Amino acid sequence: MVKTVKKSKKLRRDIPFVIEKAFPSSDPVSLYLLLLQGAYNDLQFMGEWGDSHSWNLIDRAATIIAGGRWSLQLRFWAAIINEILKVLDKATKNEKFMRITSKMGAESRNALTRLLNVRLGPDQTIKRFLHTTRNRAAYHYDHNAFRSALTKLLERYGRDSKSHIIVTEKGGDTKFHFLLPDKIRTEITVGLHGANSGDKETQALTDLSADFRTFLFGFLNAYVEDRHLEIRFEQTGS
Repeated sequence: MVKTVKKSKKLRRDIPFVIEKAFPSSDPVSLYLLLLQGAYNDLQFMGEWGDSHSWNLIDRAATIIAGGRWSLQLRFWAAIINEILKVLDKATKNEKFMRITSKMGAESRNALTRLLNVRLGPDQTIKRFLHTTRNRAAYHYDHNAFRSALTKLLERYGRDSKSHIIVTEKGGDTKFHFLLPDKIRTEITVGLHGANSGDKETQALTDLSADFRTFLFGFLNAYVEDRHLEIRFEQTGS
């Protein structure tokens, strides 16, 4: 007998607030916070998109197509993190923003430090990955980047190396998956070096996303306290 796992019911509730009191448009700090809240929403949607396709695939062609989908998700994920770091870079130059961060707990302050170190720290590997992905491969079709990456792939695997196109037919509908462009974009972003390509970058994105959530909720609570708002945010999961 096969047991089915019953999904737990989602419980949703509203946290109402007066917009002008909570986020006045004349206040740069409130606008920085709104930008970061928007980024949080995007990360949530990216996570849900990834989870919706996280099943075991037996068919080889389906696995290849899933890899292409994951490559797209990874590029979007990196672009979001890159933009988060740019916002934080500007926000932390604002005295009022920094005054509120000083009211956060140690965990949230440490998370902010780790986020800022991506751009300012001595190890620039992840910074370059985020910058390149955001500006050349996230939602770009860059002629020069494709030419350079294709040239590298041909030099690495040989001028006689082959690729293929996967054709999927269902109910009279025909879809094509062009594998080579995915390989090229992997080369642009993380380098195509076998099955483990992108593992380091994926772990970095996971860690940075967790740090961002820790910082955001710490900042939200410090902001609410500073503005005397009757709202309380508690992070119970990703």
